[in-house]
Amino acid sequence: EDEGCLLDEVRLSWKKLMQKVAGAKYRTLYQQESANPEDVLVSETWLTGGVDVEGYPALGCYDHERGFWEWPAGRCVTYACVDPSASKFWAIEVWALKLETGERFLVYGERRKMQAGTSKGFLDWDATALKHVGLMEELQTKVGELGHVLALWIVEANAAHRYLLQTNAYDTWRRKWPNVKVIPHQTQKNKQDENYGVFAALSQPYKEGKKRLPRKKGDLRALTYLHVKEAELTKYPFHPTDDTVMADWFGEMRLTYIQGLARKLEQWDDTGDIPLKNYLAEAS
Repeated sequence: EDEGCLLDEVRLSWKKLMQKVAGAKYRTLYQQESANPEDVLVSETWLTGGVDVEGYPALGCYDHERGFWEWPAGRCVTYACVDPSASKFWAIEVWALKLETGERFLVYGERRKMQAGTSKGFLDWDATALKHVGLMEELQTKVGELGHVLALWIVEANAAHRYLLQTNAYDTWRRKWPNVKVIPHQTQKNKQDENYGVFAALSQPYKEGKKRLPRKKGDLRALTYLHVKEAELTKYPFHPTDDTVMADWFGEMRLTYIQGLARKLEQWDDTGDIPLKNYLAEAS
């Protein structure tokens, strides 16, 4: 005789229940939990630090003394990852890879609705002011003004061709920033791959504390962005959105490329970053 108890044995037998328990959605559908801690992408303990459910002593991923637009000390290469959307939210993340340690520091993140091809979108050309406008140009310029170099953009492949690579604004922007790399990332093809998919690429670096998230008290923009990102990381794939997870994943998938890009650079300035005057000076 089967052991255990059920409130309604007719509706769901014990044998049937055991089959449901083995499924990925048991805890969320039948136990009313937000997510099964063993099935989600990132454990909350990996973010905060401490011993997780499997007994692993996680270092944590939070930098409580660092906010948005603050880089770590040492040699870094800075890159941006973009997950666009036609009708929902875009996620744009700027990361700095610290070469000595392999840590990836989130420098800035933004998640918002916008339309490409307008002055309020991702990239456009203002014919009246005779200048590029949009978030891509703003971030490229701001990183430079802060004494660093945004060396690489990684954009979801389908959206890249639809919203970016086929526009006149992009063609002229590439001439303005000839040494900035822009590469597309294939999403659907690799998303579930056991070697290159989201779980394979993101879980381990968060578990090891290699992903560093800015959580300085009082930095409301950073804390607001992290509120969304933490929910997506700790509830993926059960959370209704995954914009910041996808942008994050793009960078991890291209980590070897980013490291190779850094090795090609011969000089470093006093801040440890790629020298702007030697690498990304605007074309005259």
